[in-house]
Amino acid sequence: MSDSEDTDPFPFQRNSNGAGSGIRLTQSIKKEAAPSQPLSMRRLMGRLAEPHSHAQVASIAFALGGMCGAGFLYAGLAEHWRHAGLYLGLLSIFHLLEYLTTAMHRPDVGMNAFMLNHSREYHIALSFGLIEYFVEAALFPTWKQFGYWNIVGAVLVLFFQFLRSLAMLTAGANFTHLISFRKERSHVLVTDGIYRYLRHPAYTSFFYYGPCLQLGVLMNPVAFVANVIVLHRFFKNRIEVEESLLVDFFGPEYEDYRTKSWVLIPGL
Repeated sequence: MSDSEDTDPFPFQRNSNGAGSGIRLTQSIKKEAAPSQPLSMRRLMGRLAEPHSHAQVASIAFALGGMCGAGFLYAGLAEHWRHAGLYLGLLSIFHLLEYLTTAMHRPDVGMNAFMLNHSREYHIALSFGLIEYFVEAALFPTWKQFGYWNIVGAVLVLFFQFLRSLAMLTAGANFTHLISFRKERSHVLVTDGIYRYLRHPAYTSFFYYGPCLQLGVLMNPVAFVANVIVLHRFFKNRIEVEESLLVDFFGPEYEDYRTKSWVLIPGL
């Protein structure tokens, strides 16, 4: 995973306190010098800490809220391309909650907690989903009939969004979008809340969130398969390395925890 920072296609960067891996930082202490990191990761770390004003946050939140409302309104009233409205509405919720659940416990959170400019790969993935949808809607309109299947898909997307947000809230003030490769003296293993059952709830939830968004909402078979393949490879590599670090950090304590919890991603 040491080489994955330059190619991460989805918005789950490592957490500086390990919250995404089930580690909680119980108090602030002076950190040791970080190991050498790729330029893309250093830039992301800097952007996450950029100062911002209430007006900037309000502007972005207003835009996302407007897109969310417009998307759902279009999905409910339009005759064509209703899936696209639902898609944009759900994505708006994701980005709003990404910031909100972080800012609720971290007053020093930066603008990029919205994760709107996460990476080129992330933007490509989202754009490809819309492109496939409109191409297939034009060529095979009967494939894109809006119905109960899309409502079920949206409910599943919201369920996995709930799991993601719950994981962030469980980590509380110690959650960030970056991870450390060193165990601080105040690190403890988090095994309460959702972590009692899932070792990597943010990863598990997004592994299903992405494919559900593509197949259940947009009805995109190509993007669905691509999401499953890319996300499985991505999280397989990430979880293997993170669990190796956690064993180094906590030894038998983590080994025991691993026998009592699940990942719930096939093959992991």
